[in-house]
Amino acid sequence: SFILRRPNEKNFHLVDGSEKLGEFLSKLEGKKQFGLDLETNESKWARERDQPDPVSNEIAGIAVTYKDDNEEFITYYIPTCGHKASGVSYKDFGVGSWTDQTYLVCALLQPHIRRAEVFMHNAKFDIETFDKYGVKFRKFFCTYLAGYALREETLGLKEISKRRYSISMYTLDDVIDIKKQQIRDAPLALVFIYGCADSDYCFRYGLNAKEMLKEEGSEEFYKMQLALLPWVIEEELTGIETDADKFEEIDPYFKDRIGEIEQGIFAEAGYEFNMNSAQQKSKLLFEDWGLPETPLTVSGFPTTDKGELEKIAYADPIIETFMEHGSLTTIRSTFIKGIPKLVNPLTWRLHANI
Repeated sequence: SFILRRPNEKNFHLVDGSEKLGEFLSKLEGKKQFGLDLETNESKWARERDQPDPVSNEIAGIAVTYKDDNEEFITYYIPTCGHKASGVSYKDFGVGSWTDQTYLVCALLQPHIRRAEVFMHNAKFDIETFDKYGVKFRKFFCTYLAGYALREETLGLKEISKRRYSISMYTLDDVIDIKKQQIRDAPLALVFIYGCADSDYCFRYGLNAKEMLKEEGSEEFYKMQLALLPWVIEEELTGIETDADKFEEIDPYFKDRIGEIEQGIFAEAGYEFNMNSAQQKSKLLFEDWGLPETPLTVSGFPTTDKGELEKIAYADPIIETFMEHGSLTTIRSTFIKGIPKLVNPLTWRLHANI
């Protein structure tokens, strides 16, 4: 057992205007390595899917950690959106909106990001989010991939920090009600600590992980994974052009054909039942019609799994009808109805999350 500690906040600094931003950038000058963490406000579409979306989100804050001349970890947090009663405004940065302030901060960070090795926990997500602001990375270290190469029990930064450093960090659930709120809805004082701690311990773990990868002989495996990231990022951001209207055009055919099949089966059975119920279909096929039984499910009735039905298709042509119904129902629900819901409303393209 071990005693958990909270992160040391004495070296956490809030950038609340142009003067503090200039101070931070001057101290970052010449640093060859630093940690970085993003907080984001997700779009309504992404929140409804319960899936963060780097294509449509907005940067809510940026935390950066470096080591000073005394080898201490120093972290600055730059808010890039408004928080109620925070006392910090985009006007404090000499611009006309939070959007302008975000682009300004990204432009000022770009030379440092291009020059240094940047440590991020989920590098893919952060790089994809930064892309819309014109920020490009030259060299980066992904602590998530490093954790995977090192066979960490779990890959979340909070869990790694707890195991490795006996540190108890705020979770996102501590900061906001994820289903109802965004980062902008939380108090800046809390988001500031949350973001700084993530950046701080991402950088600490990243520096340690680089050494551990060498010591444990996992460095080449990590490098192989890292080499794939630029390709993955490009493919995810590009997405796939999709004609969502075409799915709407062909849906009536599938709906009507599925209905025809069901009515035919009901006529054969002499009664109606729930075609989506495996147990009710099993009763009809194996009890009422006496077809050769398939292996039992955990619930104790013969399975109507397609693979098993194919094995007894010789027994009665109705088996083919059941399998056609299953295939058409799956195509309609998964693809015809499902794919349009995944089309990003900002780009009208499908963007994978590999």
